[in-house]
Amino acid sequence: MHRLTGMGWMVTVVVGITIQSALVKWLGETLSSVQILWLRGAVGLFFVLPIFAFRQVRFYSHGLKRHFLRALAGVLSMACWFYALTELPLAEATSYSFAMPLFLTVLAWAFLGEKLKWQTWLATVIGFSGVLIIMRPDSVTLGLAALAGLAAAFLHAVAAILIKTLASSESALALLLYFPVLAIVVFLFPAMSVWISPTPTEWVGLVGVAALGVQTQWGFIQACRISDMTFLAPLDYSRLLFALVLGYLLFSELPDFWTLAGAAVVVGSTLYVVKRDHLL
Repeated sequence: MHRLTGMGWMVTVVVGITIQSALVKWLGETLSSVQILWLRGAVGLFFVLPIFAFRQVRFYSHGLKRHFLRALAGVLSMACWFYALTELPLAEATSYSFAMPLFLTVLAWAFLGEKLKWQTWLATVIGFSGVLIIMRPDSVTLGLAALAGLAAAFLHAVAAILIKTLASSESALALLLYFPVLAIVVFLFPAMSVWISPTPTEWVGLVGVAALGVQTQWGFIQACRISDMTFLAPLDYSRLLFALVLGYLLFSELPDFWTLAGAAVVVGSTLYVVKRDHLL
């Protein structure tokens, strides 16, 4: 039951991140990714702060250093991710992010002592091979945007590990607070240097990015509380399907044969893990 609940939270995260990614890509047509990130933190903080007016939350703890490191890893990951989204097709940028479960599985084994069944290792490796099919490394030159996508995946995995170490003893609301505060501080001057006044429509999109950012972080924290990271990691692959659909509907991006073939491998490996754990 705990794994089923964790899976449910992870599904909300997958859908939310995909919609947020599409909004960032659209906003990136006129706004800098740095400005989008700063506004995501600033607007997101307004979503979180009212909750603290009605609930008592302990901000300081002996895990303050881990809070800071987790927020820093998350902010840098999002900076890399937003840049990749504004420079690459949605499905391609999403495919780079799928290196994250591979990093996550190894880090969870190395630092959290989570036991890995050989089927989990196999599903993760097969899923990553599907990503390689989409990337076609024999024909793709890893430019700055692609490297930013891979860096975002690694930093996201680091942040996830730190969340897992904090989630059992720290308030989920406290975990949500550190991220936007650090984002506002770190990217204030870079954002101001490239500032362009958003239009009313763009403000709606920015509010959506911030709201989805809070929602996906909350969902991921809840999933981490009740499920093993090694089980959650393969579920993230289903994001690719949503990215393919939104990429076509919103940006007229048609996936080619290799993208579809890689997607089939990725989704197949994910469904295998879910079915093997008697969740289907």
